[in-house]
Amino acid sequence: MSVTPKPLVEKDRKLKTNIKKKLRGIRDIERKIEESTSESLEEEIASEYVAAIRSVLLEDGKPPFELPGTRVFERTKSIKDSIEKCLDKKGDSFT
Repeated sequence: MSVTPKPLVEKDRKLKTNIKKKLRGIRDIERKIEESTSESLEEEIASEYVAAIRSVLLEDGKPPFELPGTRVFERTKSIKDSIEKCLDKKGDSFT
């Protein structure tokens, strides 16, 4: 008999759904990169971040032991932190 804490699993599913909704604009960024005629380092880095985000959004798990929403949250937070760190470093190079 499998006992799944349904409220927890349901909240996790909603978390993943909300994160995916917030990241819908990622396709617009991909298009801008694809349409660009320059091949800058910034575009290359942005392309890598987009690929990382796309990969994270495909995360799946087996509730209740592997909660995909929680995993997606943690990984997107890590990506966000990394982007902010890059932007901080870029700002430092111009001062």
